[in-house]
Amino acid sequence: MKKSEASSSQPQNTSPQDTGLSGKHISGFYEEYPILKSEYVQNLVTVTVRRDIETHKRLVEFDTDISGDVVIHWGVCKDNNMTWEIPPEPHPPTTKIFRQKALQTLLQVCP
Repeated sequence: MKKSEASSSQPQNTSPQDTGLSGKHISGFYEEYPILKSEYVQNLVTVTVRRDIETHKRLVEFDTDISGDVVIHWGVCKDNNMTWEIPPEPHPPTTKIFRQKALQTLLQVCP
């Protein structure tokens, strides 16, 4: 790799407003890394949506054979306007708000 004459030994700072691709920092706690190895596996994820008769709310259930912790990253999109929103509470246990735009829920193991 050739070194530019104008380069310095100091690391370059990037800000969250930076839209260039040169920095790897997207925010203060999040970094992206290149994929070094891909391993293909075959797992099953089933999503079931049903309506609760008493509350008239839609219930979404996930079932998977993926071992270990599985986190679902989700939100709702109303009226086909393609704008994702955080649904009103209550949320499932272990749900955390992600960047004020989505939710992340650790799936519970069922007996």
